[in-house]
This record gives sequence, structure tokens and C-alpha cells, in this order.
Amino acid sequence: VQTGFIAKKELRKVPILITWMEALGCVYIDRRNPRSQIKAIIDGAKAVASGHPQVIFPEGTRSRSEEFGEFKPGSIKLATRSRGTIIPLTICNTSYLMENKRGVRRESVELIIHPPIETGNLDDAALKQLPEKVFDIIRGATCG
Repeated sequence: VQTGFIAKKELRKVPILITWMEALGCVYIDRRNPRSQIKAIIDGAKAVASGHPQVIFPEGTRSRSEEFGEFKPGSIKLATRSRGTIIPLTICNTSYLMENKRGVRRESVELIIHPPIETGNLDDAALKQLPEKVFDIIRGATCG
């Protein structure tokens, strides 16, 4: 199954990347426009409900260090609106790739895949606690 991304609209301007992203069924978001943010969540939830997984980065941007940024609770709505499954991921060591730009070089990145969380049968109380639960899982991972 192809997996799309919730991606900033500016990425549509990158010639080769746009072709790949369109093929994956990515959903674009204008981070400066609240209506666009709501539309992206609705469109992403529709994609998930129809069996097309979406990846969303809960900080809304990449981290410039190994420290986590502020997690946006709205990022969880993609799964809860579609009653989909959340698979939390922790990505380690990306700051070396993104911030230390000294030409092209090989770097190691670690991806920790956490157990899935089903949202389909959660009650209101569990749904309310879900963002913090997911964020705690991601933050609590030990990068090696």
C-alpha cells in the first residue's frame, strides 16, 4: 500500500518531488491558513478511511536538533476522524542530515516503530487523552 504524507504546500514547487508526491497521494497544507489546515485533516482522514495511509509529522516541521519541538494535538485528528490506526514512529539522528550541510555524505538514521494504536473503539475520555499518550510514546523512545 502506498503511503502519502501531509506536506507543506511549498513542496509542490520542487520539480521531481511533486511528481513523486502526487503519485503517493500526498495531501498539502498551507501552514499559514487555518482553513487549509482543517481541509488537509479532512482530506487526509478521507484518504485513511479509504485505505490509503498518511504520514503526519506531529511537530508540523522538522526538528533542528535532537530535541523535540511542540507537538500539535491536531495531528492526531487525522486518525481519530477516520477511526484509523496510529503507528507512532520515532526518527533519530536526523539533525545531522538536515542541519550540518557540508555536501553530500552518508549518515545513519534510526527509525523506531512503536506498537499500533487502534482508534476505532476508543471512548471520548480515551480520545481526549490520545494526543498525550502518542506524544509520550514518541518522546520516551531511546535512540541508540
